[in-house]
Amino acid sequence: MALLDIQQKSATVSYSVNYLKKVTMKAKKNSLQTQSVKQNKKVLLVEAIENMRVATARMLIDMGFKEVIQAKNGLDALNYLRENIVDIIISDWIMPKMDGLTLLQNVRKELRTKEIPFIMSTTLVDHDSVKAAIKAGVSEYVAKPFNFSSLSEHIRKAFSNPLNKRLKSAKANVGEAPVEVERRKPQNNFVVLLVDDIDDDSHVITDVLKPQVRIKLASNGKEALTQCHSPNPPDLVLLGTNMAHLNWQKLLEVLKNNGQSQNIPVILLTAENPINDIIKKGFELGIVDYINKPINPAVVNTRVIQQKRLWQYQHSHKEQLETLIENFRMKEDLERIVQHDLNNPLSAIISFAEDSHHFSENAKRVDNNTRCILSTANMVRSMVSNMFTVIKIEDGNYTIEQTDFNLLEVLKLVITTFIRQIRDKHLLVNLDIAPHTCISGDKSTTFSLFANLFMNAVEATPKGSKISITAQAFERHIEIELHNPGAVPESIRPHFFEKYATASKSKKVGIGAYAAKLFCEIQQGSLHVRFEDAATRLIVRLCKGLPADHQGQSHLKDK
Repeated sequence: MALLDIQQKSATVSYSVNYLKKVTMKAKKNSLQTQSVKQNKKVLLVEAIENMRVATARMLIDMGFKEVIQAKNGLDALNYLRENIVDIIISDWIMPKMDGLTLLQNVRKELRTKEIPFIMSTTLVDHDSVKAAIKAGVSEYVAKPFNFSSLSEHIRKAFSNPLNKRLKSAKANVGEAPVEVERRKPQNNFVVLLVDDIDDDSHVITDVLKPQVRIKLASNGKEALTQCHSPNPPDLVLLGTNMAHLNWQKLLEVLKNNGQSQNIPVILLTAENPINDIIKKGFELGIVDYINKPINPAVVNTRVIQQKRLWQYQHSHKEQLETLIENFRMKEDLERIVQHDLNNPLSAIISFAEDSHHFSENAKRVDNNTRCILSTANMVRSMVSNMFTVIKIEDGNYTIEQTDFNLLEVLKLVITTFIRQIRDKHLLVNLDIAPHTCISGDKSTTFSLFANLFMNAVEATPKGSKISITAQAFERHIEIELHNPGAVPESIRPHFFEKYATASKSKKVGIGAYAAKLFCEIQQGSLHVRFEDAATRLIVRLCKGLPADHQGQSHLKDK
């Protein structure tokens, strides 16, 4: 019986929204890229509150989903999944019979459903709730209330780059790209759309609100719909009921029955009598408040600022959630670094120190151990530096220091850093670089770039083999090629530059190639890989610099 109810509600929503699509077809053209992810897909929407469920279903159909299945609680949803399959699940947390977390745990237990993307939609954004959902395998976590664009973005991530993949355990073979942080408007950038005739009242409203919010104007319904269905819709609509060429009721119906605009709050501006009938109809259609004309500046200011404060609270709510998720991401990264990649070199440092202590009278042995400790410590420092540099680049907070420097010196330092690993595997390193080859870029970032690539090459190269590094100068760039024996497995090749991709199960972090690509691209360079039957060839292109003995001459010419 529950299944029949689900299907009937889905059909009803599909009919009502399809009608509205004809009204706003032009606005939909902007979301074709978003829809392509969802076309021909079936979504299971689990929400206890009916009006929230219907409103969200309307959004989903507007996004391009072929079918929206609705359930009132987790138990109904789980019963449906026992006999049917869907492409994605969006579930509330707090529900009768079975809550969203229990539903998620059950979905992840079953072989046939465990890979289905699962979005938790909830007002719970405390640390324990977020942690529990992530631990259970949630794909995305979205705070209520949400709008069309926010939900659409979370759905895109759930399909292409879900949290449970981004924050997967260190034992996994292949990971994903970094956590993306949604870029939102600053909290003081509250936008109000005034849909009314240009008269004395509209001037009063603009003068009162302009110091505190951004004001946009629309003189007719077409302009209002265009702005409300744009990629940057207003945060509040002030809708006049006395415009000569506008049926405010029809406009309000379209706004509230369209997924892109249904959550934009609307305040009516009215001078009509009897006012009670107008206000009653307005609240039935979904307004949040009303203001009588002629306009009282104090009333306008109070009502609008009240909506702005609510908007700010909602945004801080979402920021709190995103901060928690970002903290989990950083914690996962740090745990991988500390527990796995740093474990071996730190153990080696301890081993060398103990060996030196036991054989303190053997000067040659102590000297060799000291060199190895120094080399290994430099490698550890490089790993830690990598992690923080990657985080800065991902967050857009990294600035390079552009200089011209000698490439050969940097590569020699990289090789020295891994001298112990080279000796342990009896490797031969062929460094064929012209002495005066110079790069224009950030020296520290370039060192990290090649340190990551060289470390991967050392790990992948069989004992007793040779690693070759060559460089060729072109007019504006230097092309560096790193070639090492050892083929990359077929399953890893499509993910080679993804974060945490690794061919082994020896508990490696696997950010080397990913980090190297970031370090290369931030210097306006490029990094490519060619896979061979029994070898790997990496090609790095960086901007060409001037040798030291030519830099002074160049400056004189510039003057």
